[in-house]
Amino acid sequence: AVVLSAAKILLNQIPYLEDPSMQSLLLEKMRKPLLTLASASKKNLEYVAMRIIKLIMQKYPELLHPGDLQVFFCRYNDPVYLKKEKIDV
Repeated sequence: AVVLSAAKILLNQIPYLEDPSMQSLLLEKMRKPLLTLASASKKNLEYVAMRIIKLIMQKYPELLHPGDLQVFFCRYNDPVYLKKEKIDV
């Protein structure tokens, strides 16, 4: 809940920043906690994180780096709804 609240605050403030480097810095600071949340052991928490990452990526596609793809690999024991979100992201 803390990570999601902090992400919400940062996302609300990014449009008001005039410096693009500051915007990219805030996105970089959000990236790691969101990826940690997306690789959680609880499947429902992982699903919520995937949904949020998907929504953020629609507005800020530069959020993730190519090296972050391993978080989105589907595992054999993932539920179908989680696999679908991982594929969509």
